[in-house]
Amino acid sequence: MTVRERSRDAFRLELAQAAVNVLAARGFEQVTVEDLAQHLGISRATFFRYFGSKDDVVVAVIQNPGLAYAAALREAPYDRDTSAWVLLRAAFEPAVTQSERDPARLRARLRMISGLPGLRARIAEKRLHQVADVSNALAERIGDEDVARTLTVAAYAAVDLAWEKWASAEEGSFRAVLDRTFRDLGKA
Repeated sequence: MTVRERSRDAFRLELAQAAVNVLAARGFEQVTVEDLAQHLGISRATFFRYFGSKDDVVVAVIQNPGLAYAAALREAPYDRDTSAWVLLRAAFEPAVTQSERDPARLRARLRMISGLPGLRARIAEKRLHQVADVSNALAERIGDEDVARTLTVAAYAAVDLAWEKWASAEEGSFRAVLDRTFRDLGKA
């Protein structure tokens, strides 16, 4: 990837994060593309150069390449006694770190997303590659592709439930909610 492409991707992510904050604060349905462009200080044409729709803005933030789950799993300490659930919990540490930066803003984003079934479906669709990457990383560790795929899909469902539980509260850490969720999975 060239410097120019990295700069474009970084600018796109910066725009997306600012736009999602506006959408979460004002309401997704109440904000037009024109409103977003004006708030971001860009033209409508520039907005469409980076995003095809408001949905694309949210997906860009959720698919943030800085949230490298497969890499986090690969870097997690591992020996034969390490359970797959412990490895999968380690994979989601980048999301935990993100949640600690600005929990109020992230909660607002998650609440907005939870109220938009079409957007949730779009995010789930875009996440398929990410799930495959994490599944492959887990398979490298445990040696069974089918089990890795099943556990990874279950782990993503558990993370989604943890996000919902955390976002519905006004206080508390996502780390605590996620740790509890994976502890419970490990007991099952």
